[in-house]
Amino acid sequence: MIGIGIIGAGDFGAAHARAIRQVQGLHLVAACRGNNDALAAFTSEHGGRGYTDWRKLLDDKDVDAVLIASPHHLHAEMAIGAADAGKHIM
Repeated sequence: MIGIGIIGAGDFGAAHARAIRQVQGLHLVAACRGNNDALAAFTSEHGGRGYTDWRKLLDDKDVDAVLIASPHHLHAEMAIGAADAGKHIM
């Protein structure tokens, strides 16, 4: 089972979470969003642990791969951080 962490648990992140649920061998283990209430709603619907800091999500040992669904201008820093943490990047 491959543990997926979604950085950017908004509308696009939710669409990816629904897709992840359909793929055998994938499991959503964590999600990140800056707004606590929105994050709680996301994890309630899709599962996984919630983080408000994407760097903390990268520290989660159960996250094997990171799906970046944040605003585009944030992707580079997050992708570099994920690579440095040894995570696969989607």
